[in-house]
Amino acid sequence: YAISPTENLVAIGYEDGQIDLQSLVSGAVLQRLSLHQNQIYSLAFSPDGQTLYSSSEDCTTRRWQVSSGQYTGQIEQPVTQVELYELTTSEIYVYYMEPLAQLNQMLGFGSWGRVAIWDLSNGKVKYVVEPAALEFYRGMMTVDLHFPENLSIDETNQQIIIGGVIYNMQDGSKIGELNPEDDPGYGQSICYPSNQVTADGQMRISDGIRALSGDLTGYLCILDSAGETPIYTLPVNPYKEETWSFLSKDGTRLYVMDQGGAIFVYQVVP
Repeated sequence: YAISPTENLVAIGYEDGQIDLQSLVSGAVLQRLSLHQNQIYSLAFSPDGQTLYSSSEDCTTRRWQVSSGQYTGQIEQPVTQVELYELTTSEIYVYYMEPLAQLNQMLGFGSWGRVAIWDLSNGKVKYVVEPAALEFYRGMMTVDLHFPENLSIDETNQQIIIGGVIYNMQDGSKIGELNPEDDPGYGQSICYPSNQVTADGQMRISDGIRALSGDLTGYLCILDSAGETPIYTLPVNPYKEETWSFLSKDGTRLYVMDQGGAIFVYQVVP
């Protein structure tokens, strides 16, 4: 799902490829978009709220006009090269998208831990960040291929953090590492940078992970206004590692989706 940055509107995608544009006030379905052939993986509104982007298991990423529900075309599908039994070119399934308002770009996070950046002015892929396969995964040396599963976006510093590795948002080049360990230690949390600020400006909401019983669990981190000091962490779902959070446009409600598709709603109070 995705929340409009300009209206009380939510876009919800379904397993059959259908997308509903629904009022957050009345719950009424305002537009029904039907073109994808398979499950919807991710939805994102443009910064001005006029365009909706959708990615699907059918390996297409499409554009829609929000006001009319009209389909306006596909954007370029990113590809990557992966070393399986041999070097193979593969299309990237896009599981998560987020607009980068300052750059007029869209970020997509998908299969093989890849991040694609699109230029929204022409729908073309600007570059793809291709993290290496992990040597260790959840504390154990890997046998099968595993790629980073955690993404954070720091627009203030123009950085993308994939599995603790920092990349330049302008060109995808590697800058350094946020956390040198493959996983946090038992009982420890990692809070990633965030630009989501509450209505009173006193707190930032960040996604995070915590290591418990050999597994990583999804957490929300409540940070101070500078985004540097954790105030507390909030468990979302002990069985799902990945979470995605969105503040409402007035900064008073927090919507959280876990990897299984469950949506949690929190009231933000001073």
